[in-house]
Amino acid sequence: MSPLFFILCVLLLFLVLYLAYCCSRIKYHNECPLYIKTFDGDNSPYHPSVLYMEDGWNGYHFWMAETPFPFKHSPYRDRWECPSVHASADGIVWRIPQGGKNPIDDLTDEGIDGYDFFSDPDLVIRDGELECWYRMSLRKGEINITPKTRHILYRKKTVDGISWSEREEMLDISKKFGREIVSPSLIYENGYRMWAVDYSAPADKVLYMFCDVDGTWRDIHHCKLSGHSCSPWHIDVSFFDGFYWLVVYEKTEIISLWKSKNGTTFDYVTDLLDNQHIDGSFDELGYYRASLVKVSDKDYRLYFSAVSFSSTHIGLLRGDDVLNMHIVNCSDGKFCSFWGWIWMYVNKIKERILAIRYDNNINRVFSCASTRKRL
Repeated sequence: MSPLFFILCVLLLFLVLYLAYCCSRIKYHNECPLYIKTFDGDNSPYHPSVLYMEDGWNGYHFWMAETPFPFKHSPYRDRWECPSVHASADGIVWRIPQGGKNPIDDLTDEGIDGYDFFSDPDLVIRDGELECWYRMSLRKGEINITPKTRHILYRKKTVDGISWSEREEMLDISKKFGREIVSPSLIYENGYRMWAVDYSAPADKVLYMFCDVDGTWRDIHHCKLSGHSCSPWHIDVSFFDGFYWLVVYEKTEIISLWKSKNGTTFDYVTDLLDNQHIDGSFDELGYYRASLVKVSDKDYRLYFSAVSFSSTHIGLLRGDDVLNMHIVNCSDGKFCSFWGWIWMYVNKIKERILAIRYDNNINRVFSCASTRKRL
């Protein structure tokens, strides 16, 4: 036996063992995310904001805003990041309300030529009317965000979930702050309590502000987060069980949970998700914004953004306590079949050999290897 043949046999053996190891991991971590049709055609939902109404609203208990974020789509990726709204009776099967249409706001040809984009939708209910707040960034012909980019917070309203009002400017972020404020989350309490991430601060912080019904913004200050060192990137705030619950997608890839009595001083509770990056899983490449809801005293849910090798998704944590939630399978099948897993690996090897990389937007996903909770 020649030395070269021996070396090739050893390498082949190691390859087979490695593939067997990876295949065994996906066997036990192969849940399906929610199936949500998106207007871009790739069915790639992202950045969920979910509301649960116990008595229902226009025929549904659950309402969700999200923005598609497909991997490779012309003319540029975040052109498709437009606010879209879905409804559900059980929080598992989602649809566009009959007579409705997504997205609820879209770019003009001029906006597309200027590389503008929407982002960060958030739903809030006020006096029986559903509102969707979202950002718009005007890049003025630059493919990347620059100091000249203008960021604006808009709102649309609906009484039936089908017909939406005209776009209404609520806050000129660039004019007010001179920097980028991302991931707004709102609760209506005789005015709008809003939390967001002060992205351009010396150290990223959670920012709080209050908007009166006449549109006046006041009481602007950073929140205090205690018990855990945190670099927030996208957040969600909800109120139930006598606490304000802050869910933070951190730049270290963790999704953490915090709680507060007053909504401005938060104490760390636990990590809800921390990725293992299992090849073939729907959350292989990481997480993003997540939205927490309470359905009953025995039903808590976290709808979270996830990224697989080929698409973006929304997954579901569910449990009988906010501290006892696990990833659940949202379908009768598995996310990745054996042959699908093999095909994925062939494509991964091809991309590595050809040095093909995803576009710059994939940099929103950060790496971290640790433990994740599962059912």
